[in-house]
Amino acid sequence: MPVFRGQGSKEPNQFWFVAEDVWKAQQVNDDDMKKAQLVTVLQDEDLTWYIRYSTTHLVASLANTKDVLNAEFRKLNLQAQCVTKIKEIKQRVNESTWNIDQ
Repeated sequence: MPVFRGQGSKEPNQFWFVAEDVWKAQQVNDDDMKKAQLVTVLQDEDLTWYIRYSTTHLVASLANTKDVLNAEFRKLNLQAQCVTKIKEIKQRVNESTWNIDQ
């Protein structure tokens, strides 16, 4: 199975394409088995995401998990998110957020 590390590593659709080919080659047809294998290849932020997702969606189908994972990791790193990260790094101890935005 290919390893998937979330944003910045691979396109989620490409990951699923390869995963489905591996399952076909291994003749894995049971969705529960596929989900069990899926957990072993998730790393970094996508593993953290999957743990949160699976605890709130205990009976989610593999197809639903695929759709939600694709939606989550296809999110673009918006300019607003980048600015927030810069603000957190550059904000002085006594400086308000308002002053930074000005």
